[in-house]
Amino acid sequence: CGLIILLAALFSGFLPWSYDVFLDFAGESAWAKAAWIIGIVFLFSVTEWPWEWYRQFRLEERFGFNKTTLRLWIVDRIKGSVLTVSFGVPMLALSVWLVEAAGSSWWFYGWGTAISFQIAMMFVVPKWILPWFNRFETLAEGELGKRLLKLGKAANFSASTIQVMDGSKRSAHSNAFFAGFGRFRKIVLFDTLRRRIRSSPGARNRPLQEKARLETTSVVLLCVAC
Repeated sequence: CGLIILLAALFSGFLPWSYDVFLDFAGESAWAKAAWIIGIVFLFSVTEWPWEWYRQFRLEERFGFNKTTLRLWIVDRIKGSVLTVSFGVPMLALSVWLVEAAGSSWWFYGWGTAISFQIAMMFVVPKWILPWFNRFETLAEGELGKRLLKLGKAANFSASTIQVMDGSKRSAHSNAFFAGFGRFRKIVLFDTLRRRIRSSPGARNRPLQEKARLETTSVVLLCVAC
């Protein structure tokens, strides 16, 4: 459905028409152009909301995974929209200004700006953005924490802390991830996974070591390449 709407917008002339109308109203500054881009992104995302609702409250519910409420689902999208505007508009305004001011070298400065932004977000997201959506608690001291930290060191991934996230308020799925960069890195377990974890032989950790090592390197390389 999203692809159909995108193709319709591209071939119907809606995008250039809306661009001209918006700039006639808001002016032709970099900020106005950035606001138009964010507005289009928001418009396309809204068209996906009915399908996201169906996946959450019909498909996930059918198999017993859905734990979220309609209120929480709506609040999540409001928060996501606020973040998109708060971070997206300034970033896009800077990008538009670079295109206009830097001439043929705009791509280099744009690339450097994007890399700097992505690296900064590695610090900002786990410290301030994720806690806006979920509650995090430090994992109680015990054998599990020691094993995870030992696994991290074996994979050259030194985590500063291990936390448990209240993922069960949205889903019954179990998961885990790592977030942050440098000394701010942390391991995060869903509370659903924390309740299911049992002791397992240390040899079974080897695939996780290789995966963690690969993903740590991949994140940095993708930030540079993209």
